[in-house]
Amino acid sequence: MTQVKFRVAAYTDAAGRFNPEAPRNGNEDNMFVNADLGAPEGSPFFESDKETVLTDYGCLLVVADGMGGMNAGEVASEIAVNVVKGAFSKETVPHSAMEDSAGREKYLKKVVVMADEAVKSHANDHPECEGMGSTLVMAWLYDEEASIAWLGDSRIYLFREPEGLMRISKDHSYVQELVDQGKITEEEAFTHPYNNVITRSLGDMSKKAVADSLTIKLFKRDILLLNSDGLSGVLHDDEIGQIIRANRETMSACRTELWKAAETAGWHDNVTAVLCEITEGEEYVVEPARPTEDPDEKKESDLDKTKINPEAVPPIAQTVGSVRPFIKLLPFILIALAVIVIIGCFYWRFNIQERPSVPDEVVDTTVVPSDSTTQASVPAHEVRENNAPAKQKKQDEKKSSVWKKILGNSVESAVDTSSKVTPDTLKLDKARPGIEIDKKGTDTGQSNTPAASEKAETEGEVKENQGGE
Repeated sequence: MTQVKFRVAAYTDAAGRFNPEAPRNGNEDNMFVNADLGAPEGSPFFESDKETVLTDYGCLLVVADGMGGMNAGEVASEIAVNVVKGAFSKETVPHSAMEDSAGREKYLKKVVVMADEAVKSHANDHPECEGMGSTLVMAWLYDEEASIAWLGDSRIYLFREPEGLMRISKDHSYVQELVDQGKITEEEAFTHPYNNVITRSLGDMSKKAVADSLTIKLFKRDILLLNSDGLSGVLHDDEIGQIIRANRETMSACRTELWKAAETAGWHDNVTAVLCEITEGEEYVVEPARPTEDPDEKKESDLDKTKINPEAVPPIAQTVGSVRPFIKLLPFILIALAVIVIIGCFYWRFNIQERPSVPDEVVDTTVVPSDSTTQASVPAHEVRENNAPAKQKKQDEKKSSVWKKILGNSVESAVDTSSKVTPDTLKLDKARPGIEIDKKGTDTGQSNTPAASEKAETEGEVKENQGGE
């Protein structure tokens, strides 16, 4: 545990309500500081700007702002401070209240109730004090924390670098309720004609006093400021923060400059301020600013950071997850397919479509002589160049033989070996299949079908036999 040390400066003044004829010169504020709650009675409560070690019982800071007239306001605030003094001594503070922050806050609220009952009791016994009341704000420094409780519009601030001045308490006032409801702004509340109307206080006969409380962590160089509305009613929060930052060499110097600023601003009420600085303690570490993220940098989402149990994922979700990588590659797949299609189109255009077409059947215009009988030309493949592959020639001969088997010897050639027959005079009429062509290339009117060919061969054999006889 880090040892905590602190120094304090406190002061109260009638300020704008100074009246030499009134009790305490018209000052209705009261304050109290006990630097060591474990010290025996009679010990000095504090010495300004003296560095003090925080003991096991801690330190107590108190501010009370009385109201109800000059003849009663100071009475109410004094009663409240006296009740707090009696409740915070070595003999009266229960050990259960020091176990944790919740116990300390609970005890602070209990002390507020005790002070409220004391003020009301005094007002009932003294008719001249009817209607008196007081605000109350307390800070109990214990270990490395400060537990606070407040009632009314007296405030407690925390000054911490580099944040600056922060308001810790929240006023119990009419204008603060308007701010919470969004009807006015903080600036409008500062100048509102009813900014002195409070909604909670000690001595209010219509209800029981209920304080608010909280606990904050204290660090080295932190400064606590407890004050009445005589200071915060004439100086804005940012003005108070600037004065503290510029005059923090001692708490007394800081308090003096606050007084000067309040007077310059035209103070009109009593002013009380208690300043306490933590001179030794845990260092406050400022969180480093987050670096600016590159918008082009791929960011990992919260979902990607979360580890998911595959067994807990519904089947549909698993299917979607498995398809997701394919979906990411889909644009690239489509581009590749488009490239393949384009290449295929070019290949078909220049290598297939423009290739010269070769008819399956053409008429061979050459006449092949024979020793005994002339042979008619037969359908054959186109005559190829002399350097055509042997394989292609073999295929042509095979097709030619097929036609010869179909046509037989029904077509005869009566052309001289030296003569030529043109395609116009010697050809098979494809429009009239099965018609025999005579030796002169004219239509004989006889069928050239296989049956007809067989009949012709039979007749030829008969003629030969007759000739031989």
